[in-house]
Amino acid sequence: MRYVTAAAVTIGLLMVLGCPRHRVEVTTTEPIVVKIEANVHIYNHAQSIEDMVSGEQPLDAPAGGESPSSFFFDPFASTAHAADDIALRKAIQRRRARYSRVQELKRRGIAGENILGFLEIRSRATASQKKLVQAENEDRKIIYRETAREKGVPVAEVKRGFGAVLRERAKPGMWIETVQGWVQK
Repeated sequence: MRYVTAAAVTIGLLMVLGCPRHRVEVTTTEPIVVKIEANVHIYNHAQSIEDMVSGEQPLDAPAGGESPSSFFFDPFASTAHAADDIALRKAIQRRRARYSRVQELKRRGIAGENILGFLEIRSRATASQKKLVQAENEDRKIIYRETAREKGVPVAEVKRGFGAVLRERAKPGMWIETVQGWVQK
């Protein structure tokens, strides 16, 4: 038995030592660029949701190019998820109802779209304006949480996708937050 173990160890050692080692040198005068792309699926879903909020798309349309059997339409959805879908639908409806008031706050420079996909106060705001921003952000949290659950992705990824869409849709003169800080579009 000792000979078998010794032979196995010897053969293994010879195989490891006998393998050629390759050294790869990478030299270039150009900088190495690593591109990180946003999840296109989440981005498209965010666009569809924001189309529903703005009134450009009906509230019962499937989001992100999905088949009608998904999102709001799945008749076989589990009871646990059915309540979540209702919460999502109601959050979209509430955002749609306040859409023009939110746009007015953004147009006047009172609020802007931050990098995390939330509305943020940028200048003096009345108590009712602050309440409006808070209600908008609460509904966005519901939408982000339910989208993350449905898509099986982290909420942070959903926030980034929605944030990109909301900043892109901001009109000229509105405040948006970028990685460099706050700017007027």
